[in-house]
Amino acid sequence: MKNYFQEGLEDFEECLAEIKIFVDENGEIKFNCSWEPDDVGVYSIASIFFGLAYNDLAEQILNNLKSQCVLEDNEEDFFKMIEFIREFIIEREGESAANDIADESLVVSPRDVIRL
Repeated sequence: MKNYFQEGLEDFEECLAEIKIFVDENGEIKFNCSWEPDDVGVYSIASIFFGLAYNDLAEQILNNLKSQCVLEDNEEDFFKMIEFIREFIIEREGESAANDIADESLVVSPRDVIRL
């Protein structure tokens, strides 16, 4: 498995909270969360959830992935990923939701992905 964007391991030494999201061999999305057992840790995990739902964290992650894919001459994977996201939206919300997101654009705002 190729890592396209990963913080340095030294950054995790001061980790107050983390969420690991993965897909198993059956295609099921699973996750693991951990945080320091104090108010700072709880605040930190809450910040992650807030960032994902309301503060464009998913968009930031995708932008970083796109930059990394460009650097490694692998833009094709990034655009396939965006197309799969678009297909997931169509499956979930039907054609009307897909039409709300720029009809011919391959790029879907993660903000729209989270809120649809």
